[in-house]
Amino acid sequence: MKESIIAWLIVILLVLAFCFGPGLLIAHGSTTKPNRPNSLGISEVYQNNNSYLFAQPIDGQILEYDEDRATNVRFAPYNTPALYDESILFCGMVADYFEGKSGPLVVTYDKIAHRRFHGIACHDLVSVFSVTTSKELP
Repeated sequence: MKESIIAWLIVILLVLAFCFGPGLLIAHGSTTKPNRPNSLGISEVYQNNNSYLFAQPIDGQILEYDEDRATNVRFAPYNTPALYDESILFCGMVADYFEGKSGPLVVTYDKIAHRRFHGIACHDLVSVFSVTTSKELP
């Protein structure tokens, strides 16, 4: 009885050594080097926090509630079906950005809404540029 138990233990140890032995022989455990580009050593994702929209403004509405103001602008983005439009709520009064501009515009705004207007997230407008075409096309 003892001999059969010892034989089974030897067989089990040989099977374990065969299965896990090669992995144990080639595994060299070492820690990774600190690969952080900043002095704090924290993981920071570098990404563009702006969002860009190439569109024609269709409609705008200034919203006021107590002392708080926001501007909702409806756009028809470039190269989309005629019935598709997109509305963006900007924080504060942004009419000055659009004043004197017509035609297609490039609108730059903060991708992440950091503030709210009456409980609804609004975006900070960064810039508005008119898009013009050159008459000298090749």
